[in-house]
Amino acid sequence: MSVDDAIKLFQTAFQILSQRIAGKDYAVRFFGAPYTDAALSLLVYTDSRNPEHISAPSILGVLWKHKITEAAFRQAYNEFYGQLKPRRVK
Repeated sequence: MSVDDAIKLFQTAFQILSQRIAGKDYAVRFFGAPYTDAALSLLVYTDSRNPEHISAPSILGVLWKHKITEAAFRQAYNEFYGQLKPRRVK
């Protein structure tokens, strides 16, 4: 999953905001309500082989930290990708 898609998905489906870390293109902080509480934030690193993608273990970490079930994430994931227009393959 791309980092940009993960950011959009978590924000729209679960109201989890994110912040890219200045000077570290490979790091994103996800934080939930109350947005001032550092205890509800998690710093996630992107895939080392492809910095534009977030790994499955990182996504699971965000789910665990914010007490989101995998079933709820799967449903939001399917709805999110159902909204995207299919790409044309040449």
